[in-house]
Amino acid sequence: MDDSSVQWEALEQLQQWMRIPGSHLKELRRRLAASLGVFVISLVLGMVGAEPVFAFLKRTGPAAALELHAFSPWDSIQVYMQVAGVVALLVTLPFLGLQLWLFARPGLTKAERRTTLFYIPFGALLLAAGILFGYLVVFRIAFFFTAGVAGNMGLKVTYGIASYFSFMCNIVVIMGLLFEMPVAAMFLTKLGILKPAHMKKVRRGAYFLLVVLGVTVTPPDFISDFLLILPLLTLYEVSIGCSGLVYRRRMRGEARREIGRVE
Repeated sequence: MDDSSVQWEALEQLQQWMRIPGSHLKELRRRLAASLGVFVISLVLGMVGAEPVFAFLKRTGPAAALELHAFSPWDSIQVYMQVAGVVALLVTLPFLGLQLWLFARPGLTKAERRTTLFYIPFGALLLAAGILFGYLVVFRIAFFFTAGVAGNMGLKVTYGIASYFSFMCNIVVIMGLLFEMPVAAMFLTKLGILKPAHMKKVRRGAYFLLVVLGVTVTPPDFISDFLLILPLLTLYEVSIGCSGLVYRRRMRGEARREIGRVE
């Protein structure tokens, strides 16, 4: 099967899955609205509790050795919103996963329900791991590289608190979402939208996009690029393996059901 036929088959499966009956569409909207409500509530609570998180980040990260400045009256509000946004993301994504699982549960067998329920804590764990990796590895490498360049140029850098936290949050959020690749691959495979064969066929294109993303996020030096790109490519291969595992189980289940109907 060539690349075009695999992509066309995946597109047809996606179009078929998206033909949701009206009653189910209302149910999906209700669950998405609930997830949006949880995001708003967790965002507000994150702003209320942002101060201890902000104090922790100032004590433990590169900010511990810096004198941060506010260059506008809105800088402090922006930092609170950014910290609260990361907290809201950590709370909302697992809840959204649960809502999607509850939406798909009526169409799943008992065994499939148990299996797919595993995606929720697994996805939450990967999200937290991605955020930690982004903060402890990628952000620090990027920050110290840029600080080193400024030092070599004889520049005295004045760090704005809003710019510092924007730089940090952009990296950690991107890494957290990218670490969700295995869960997304398993979920889409379970729905019949994605196949491991398709992921293998588009591997070169996916590698290219991940490399471009890695080079864009990190400073322009080989070590920083390598330290980010290697985990991203590894995550893609892990995603293929997870998709293959789900696909084989789904095929075995369909074969057993087909044999039962024949008998």
